[in-house]
Amino acid sequence: MAPTTFNQRETKSITRQTDLQCNYRPGSLLLDIFGHPATRHISTFLTILLSSIVFFIIYPNVDSTSGFSVLQLQLSFDIERARYIVTTWGDQGLYYYVKWLFMGYLLAIAYWVMLTGLLIRIRRIKNPLTQQQNSFLTSFPWILLLPTLAGTLDIIENTLHLYFLSNQLTSELGFQVLCFTSAAKWTTLAAILVYLASSNSSNTLSD
Repeated sequence: MAPTTFNQRETKSITRQTDLQCNYRPGSLLLDIFGHPATRHISTFLTILLSSIVFFIIYPNVDSTSGFSVLQLQLSFDIERARYIVTTWGDQGLYYYVKWLFMGYLLAIAYWVMLTGLLIRIRRIKNPLTQQQNSFLTSFPWILLLPTLAGTLDIIENTLHLYFLSNQLTSELGFQVLCFTSAAKWTTLAAILVYLASSNSSNTLSD
C-alpha cells in the first residue's frame, strides 16, 4: 500500500480549515443574524416608527395633553401620586392606555434587536477581523446583553403597569418594584446610548 503524502499547499489548506473549526463559537450564528445590516436597518426603522406612535400619538391621547404624565407615572415612586395621575386620565384615557399597551411590548422587542445590532457593529469596527474571534467574543457576556436586559425590564414594567391599573398591584412595596424596574430600564438604555456615542466618537477621531 503506497504511503499517503501531502504537499505544502494541501497542508496549509488543512491547517486553515482546522483553525476555522476551532475558532467557531456557539452563538456565532445569532451574532451574524443580529449583526446583519438588513436586521439592523429593519429594526431601526421599526424602533423609530413604534417610538413615534407611542410617544407622539398614544401617550398624548391618554392624558389629552403632551403625554408626559405617562412618563411621570413610571418614575413617581409614590403610589398615591400614581393613582392621582391615573385619575386625571379619566376612563377614556385609561381604556386607551390599556388598549394600546401591546405597542410597548413591540417597541421593547424592536429596540432590543436594534441596539444589539448596533453594539455588534461597533465591536466589529473597533476590532479587526484578525482579532474578532478573541477580543469581540470576550466582550459578549456584558455589553451585548445590555439590550436584552433593557428589553426584559421594559416588558416586566409594562406587565406591572397592567397589574397596577387593574387594581391587582395595590401594595407600596409592589409599586416600588415597578418604579425601580422603570428606573433600571432607563438607566440601562442611557448606558447603552452613552457607550454607542463614545465608541462612535473614538472611531471618528481614529479615522
